[in-house]
Amino acid sequence: MNSHIFHRPLRMAPSQPRQKCLLLFIVAMLGICFCREQRSLAQAPKETATLKGHTDSVSSVAFSPDGKTLASASGAYIGGKVGERGEIKLWDLATGREQASLAKYSRQIMCVAFSPDGKLVAWPDEHNGIHLWDAVGAKDGPTLKGHKGTIYCLVFSPDSKTLASAGESTGEIKIWNVSTGKEIRTMKGHKGYVRSVAFSADGKILASAGSTDKIVKLWDVATGKERTNFKGHKDQVYSVAMTPDGKILTSAGLDGTVKVWDMATGQTRLTLTGHKTLVYSVAISPDGKSLASAAADNTIKLWDLARGEERATLRPDAGNVYCVVFSSDGKTLASAHVDKTIKLWDMTTR
Repeated sequence: MNSHIFHRPLRMAPSQPRQKCLLLFIVAMLGICFCREQRSLAQAPKETATLKGHTDSVSSVAFSPDGKTLASASGAYIGGKVGERGEIKLWDLATGREQASLAKYSRQIMCVAFSPDGKLVAWPDEHNGIHLWDAVGAKDGPTLKGHKGTIYCLVFSPDSKTLASAGESTGEIKIWNVSTGKEIRTMKGHKGYVRSVAFSADGKILASAGSTDKIVKLWDVATGKERTNFKGHKDQVYSVAMTPDGKILTSAGLDGTVKVWDMATGQTRLTLTGHKTLVYSVAISPDGKSLASAAADNTIKLWDLARGEERATLRPDAGNVYCVVFSSDGKTLASAHVDKTIKLWDMTTR
């Protein structure tokens, strides 16, 4: 046997370098994913409290402007329709204890709102009226009457002088004078139920989410005239929110996406696609930098609103998340859950 055979350089099979490169690439990608996951966990807000006391799913929550009190609405879903045993509660956030049970009804209550001046709490009653409660005097106020069907949403104007409400299958949105209890106007344009309404920071524009027509509309509050439509969702729209500077509108719904719209042009800036199913609620932080979204996939996602990047995913293990809302200082996030609980999250731990 020739000795030079033992000194012949070894040659790798043509496929081996490719396999080695592929293996290194996979290892590198796994490392990146791991680092991202660790960073996400490190930045995720911490749960600070779970409020218990409702006897059915919590559908809506609202902070008082001073951040000391939380209002909540509840009631069970039955066959996807308005259900039973609605209740309105107030919570002392310093202690995490129930402060008061303001009302109980034979049907689900879909929404509750605090006025920005902290003087009133509003919610729909079982007869399609809007009940106003005097938070200063701790007593019942007047009931606003005019809706003929279920009220899904209501919101106070930034100056607390007017209230917008909507819901019923006619697609009507009503604007109310809070001090007189009188209806100012009814705005018509949506085809079917309206699931969400939101005022701009200056109170001049109202955004509305049409669940049946899949459209988001902007309205001139002073005239009641429709200004523009935002079309792009493939299914029902459940929630809308605007940034404090009035430049960005966000919307979400049954198609599982969160859309970020340019208010000036009406064009879609971003489409956020992290949720696996229906997104019930969106909320924007007071500084306009962060977006929270709550979904039927049992998660809450936090997004960088400018970049459209997911910052963290919260998995509270409490079933569907029906509502999320930021406190006025942006330090706390509250979430409403199908398991009858409310959770509070410390946003300063990100």
